[in-house]
Amino acid sequence: MTSLTTREQVPRILATTRPAMPRPAAAAAASALTGKDFMRIVRTRKWLIVAFVVGFAALSGGGYYFWMATAPGWTTFAFVELFPPADTMLTIAPVPQVDLIERYKLSNQRLVKSEKVLEDALADDSMKQTLQYARWRERDPSLVYARKELTKNLQVSSEPETFLIRIGLRTWTNVPREREELATIVNAITTAFVNSSNSFNNNKRNQDLAAIGKEVLATSQRLESVQRQLDDKIRLSKIPDMRKEQSSIQLEMQKLLDRRTDLAVQQAQLAGARAAIEAQDRKNLLEVNPSVMETLERDPVLERLTSELKLVEAAEDRVRPTMGKNHPQWQEYESSRKSYQDRMDSRKAELTEKAIKALRIGYEQQYTTITNSLVEVDDKLTELYTNQREINRAMAEIEQLTEQKDRQEKALETLEGRRRDLELVQQNQLARISKNADLPIEEEYPPKLWIMVTGGIVLGALLGIGLALALEVMDTSVKMPTDITRKVDLPLLAMVPHADDIEEEIEDVRLACLTAPDSLISEAFRELRTNLLFSGPAEQRRATLITSPSPSDGRTTVAVNVAIALASSGRRVLLVDTNFRRPAVTTLFPEAGQAGLSDVLSGQRPWTECVHPASAVPNLTVMASGPLPPNPSELLGHELTAKMLEEMGQQYDQVILDGPPLLMVTDASVIATQCDSTILVVRAGVNSHGIVMRCRDNLGRVGAHVLGVVLNGVQATAGGYLQKNYDAFYDYHEQPEA
Repeated sequence: MTSLTTREQVPRILATTRPAMPRPAAAAAASALTGKDFMRIVRTRKWLIVAFVVGFAALSGGGYYFWMATAPGWTTFAFVELFPPADTMLTIAPVPQVDLIERYKLSNQRLVKSEKVLEDALADDSMKQTLQYARWRERDPSLVYARKELTKNLQVSSEPETFLIRIGLRTWTNVPREREELATIVNAITTAFVNSSNSFNNNKRNQDLAAIGKEVLATSQRLESVQRQLDDKIRLSKIPDMRKEQSSIQLEMQKLLDRRTDLAVQQAQLAGARAAIEAQDRKNLLEVNPSVMETLERDPVLERLTSELKLVEAAEDRVRPTMGKNHPQWQEYESSRKSYQDRMDSRKAELTEKAIKALRIGYEQQYTTITNSLVEVDDKLTELYTNQREINRAMAEIEQLTEQKDRQEKALETLEGRRRDLELVQQNQLARISKNADLPIEEEYPPKLWIMVTGGIVLGALLGIGLALALEVMDTSVKMPTDITRKVDLPLLAMVPHADDIEEEIEDVRLACLTAPDSLISEAFRELRTNLLFSGPAEQRRATLITSPSPSDGRTTVAVNVAIALASSGRRVLLVDTNFRRPAVTTLFPEAGQAGLSDVLSGQRPWTECVHPASAVPNLTVMASGPLPPNPSELLGHELTAKMLEEMGQQYDQVILDGPPLLMVTDASVIATQCDSTILVVRAGVNSHGIVMRCRDNLGRVGAHVLGVVLNGVQATAGGYLQKNYDAFYDYHEQPEA
């Protein structure tokens, strides 16, 4: 069995289970234009591109010869030499000499196209004698149009590293007089510019002198005012005394800052000591404070009481071994000891309280003294800071006035130098004609012929390719096998060529496998048969639905031919027409009769009575659709349909169902849920990508198992891969076997 393959096909890996819905991201990535697609588009529309290339090349060459034959270009130039004045005449601001010269030349270039220069040129007698002037005058007596034309066409430029500017004019004409008068027009404009430049410069010189005189007077007055302010400030401020006082203030401020630092340290220490006393007081530890202990040790009364207590305790120790506690002498000593002890405790408490109070008062007095000293130091520092600011402000004012005086002196010196330069300049010409315009010379305009033709070819190729790509992008129909595998994301089961591309004359393509078994179309259906047989286990593909998006996409052709191909291989095949609205099986196989599927599903007859063998095809049995029922969708969705298909699958090797169009009615979606698998037939060049993806999504939503797509009616392009494979197929069948 021969299988037609092309370089544009991909390996067919068919799913054996119901596939998941395709991933949108993968489909979008696959739809991108590749280099292979670009070359295919170029091959397909090569004659369009060639037409654009030839057309634009012819237009470029013809345009060149037409231009050169009707209006050749003529150009002439005049040169003007400039004599710039001194730098100070050009500008007051300090600008580099090179920039001054270029700026001066640029100003004169703009002056050439000024309204006054053009008016003077049009008023020249030689200009009025030209044909061009007569045309301008006839079109616009006010000559406004003439000035606009001259402004647009005049070419004014400067010669690098010289004081020359070039004034030129270009025209396209075949009239000799107009060509000769071009130099007259340029010379009239050049003369008007030179006269205007010299006149303007002398007037400008006088205006500059008057303006500089006013500026010198104003600058002198400002300088005198600044000088008086400076003298008064120096006299009142006494600069030497201020500097001496400033030095003294700085020394005193440094001493006060050091003193303030010491006082701050002492204040911090006293604050710490006060905090420690407060902490000891909260913990009742002030009695053991060194200052309190020292006060107790130095008190004479407490010292005397301590000595007497020790005597009583010594006497008590002497009588303790011989006397009991009830002895009067013992009790007298005990009473004396307690009395002395109480007096000592009272004295200690009194001294401790006084010592603590004195300690606190001492810390408070020291803290207050230090705080007052800090305030005095701060007040003195503030006073010194104020004096220093006053001195600094006075010195800054003097320095500012001194700078103003220096600036005014420099400005006055600059103005005086500029005025001297202007006074030295004589009232002579600052521009003169260096070279008058001669007879114009012919230009190579437009560019050379080979450049024009090459540009036309490149432009035509780009436009042709761009139009081909645009047409390809706008055409969303499915045309090639890659459109199925890459853009629709479904397997391609077979590709049926268009009837116009094959050499055989087939009367009815729907019976091609029967009437023309050796044709290219029959070979495509045998390829579909092979892919169907190897698409999975036999029990998972007993009942296969053949459907398509639209009525005329060729689903009946595919269903009948694949049924014939399967039967020819020795398999028992049943072809069932499930299209109640437009049945076709009865037309192709009259032996099918009028009773059919609708009679079976309505319960009028068993299905075995409605099937009839095809007389022309062994192993093929057909079933008609029967009368049109009032409710086809409900009838096909009945549980009898599933039971009938199961019984058919047990008796036949393959059941092929010729279904209705998927997007026209819901019958196809309903019957697809009852079948083991579904094949979608797509008409090349008719169905769009969106329609095919819509069919795929509809089948996916109802849970149908889509085996793949049959691309029907594929047309081969001249020089394309399909045409080469078709030629190879016929060459192979014509060659005798060795």
